[in-house]
Amino acid sequence: MSADTQAHSRNDNPHSNIALAPRDILITIFSYIVYAPIPNPYPEQAPIANSFDTPAWQLGQVCRYWRHISQTSPVLWSRLRLDFNESRTTPGALLRRAQELLEHSGASLVTVEINISLYCSEALGEGVARLIRDVAERIRTLWFEYRFSADTPDQQPETTRFLPFLQSPVFKDCTFSRLETLVLWPFNLSGRSKCRFDIEGHLRVDAFARCPSLRHVELRDDTLQVEFVLPYESLSVIRANAGSMNGVIHQLQQATHVDLDFRVAAHIPMPGCPQIPWHPSVLRKMTYLRVRCDNIHSSDPLRRGEWITEHTTVFTSLHTSTLRTLHIAIMTIPGLRHYVSLMPDAALGGLQELVVDCSRIVQGDPPDPLAVRYVLEKLPSLRTLRIGADFGDGALRAMIKDTSLLPKLTVLKVDVMLVFKHCGLITAFVRKRGDMLQSIQVTAWLQGMYFWRNSPYSDVTDFATDIMASKARDRWLKLCSLVHVDIKCPYDGEQTDPFFITMGLSQARTDLT
Repeated sequence: MSADTQAHSRNDNPHSNIALAPRDILITIFSYIVYAPIPNPYPEQAPIANSFDTPAWQLGQVCRYWRHISQTSPVLWSRLRLDFNESRTTPGALLRRAQELLEHSGASLVTVEINISLYCSEALGEGVARLIRDVAERIRTLWFEYRFSADTPDQQPETTRFLPFLQSPVFKDCTFSRLETLVLWPFNLSGRSKCRFDIEGHLRVDAFARCPSLRHVELRDDTLQVEFVLPYESLSVIRANAGSMNGVIHQLQQATHVDLDFRVAAHIPMPGCPQIPWHPSVLRKMTYLRVRCDNIHSSDPLRRGEWITEHTTVFTSLHTSTLRTLHIAIMTIPGLRHYVSLMPDAALGGLQELVVDCSRIVQGDPPDPLAVRYVLEKLPSLRTLRIGADFGDGALRAMIKDTSLLPKLTVLKVDVMLVFKHCGLITAFVRKRGDMLQSIQVTAWLQGMYFWRNSPYSDVTDFATDIMASKARDRWLKLCSLVHVDIKCPYDGEQTDPFFITMGLSQARTDLT
């Protein structure tokens, strides 16, 4: 460190020894601070890089030496969440600010999230397109999210303005040679599924057709009328609303992890749309499949009460022996039985993990024991079962009654609500199968009571406090004495789920008892 720099540091903060630390040590410390896990791992909760509220900017306010380090260390600017909010300032100011941030990242590979209004001006849209083009060769992860503010009218002629932005001539012949992960949310309409936009015909977006390194894609398109041209044949992980996925599914050849959303809120059945099966190549590689679907056409008065059949080929053509994890999110146990019955025995026979998110029972009826038993009988090789309150109740009762079900099961993962409601059933199951069971894992799912707590680090202690104060206390203590128990708080997913960052926490059994 130069004498001048030391003098400046002492003048700015004469009582702080840390201000005099060597540059490499400070960069290491800054990196831990800048990239520390946030309590809620949703992008919309992450600090906005161009708002002066991020740690990288705040660290630079301590002294001139720290400011110099923070602004000349590309490692601190390799993940940028850029919010282009025209209601706060002019497009020119927003673009200049974003350009400054990208310059701080130097020549390093970057992760960029673009958060922009659905109704952005043409000047801002083209400016953002040019920014992305200029750093296209060093973008590793790119996330486009379009806000739909609550005070925005449901119908305006500008609703398709974002498409010319993605189809901008700026992207012509642009190659994203280092791009590995792409997330496209043309419409973020959570809770606003009734809002549909009239787009004439299908629109084609080919800005990302030239991505030779692309392996992970997430598409959320509520219009179902946008054709994204991507190198689907080389993808290894894809997550998408499946309403417009019929043609895409057949193009997947290298995908090992697939997540499809067939729920009515995201899926508008298209009359005459052909049922296209899986490509033979992907059936030799796929190990993880997650499907979210409704049981019946609850949104269509003319078809209410009928089973949804538009996507049955996804199940019936699943002739694979490589599938190891199946995650089904569905409304009812009869619906779960229906879709499992469509799957070939070869696909089910090799499953090692089943995750069932079945949170509602039709008209409050108890779980159908025959439907539950049918599902369990189809899974002779299952080693890990993750269950929630409704299906979990029926599954535990069936396995207690018949020990021949799931003979290879070694790990049981249960939702926190199941612990509070049926801890006695879990304990009885452990007594019955304790010689084979290795562990019990209590998981705070999104549907669980701990999702809205502020800090992920409070969930374990909150659960421990609540369970010890509940009527299930004695059964919980007995369960902990019979088998190893872990408490996990994964929020959006676990390590077996490739679509989310894991934020799992565990606490020793002795701490809970």
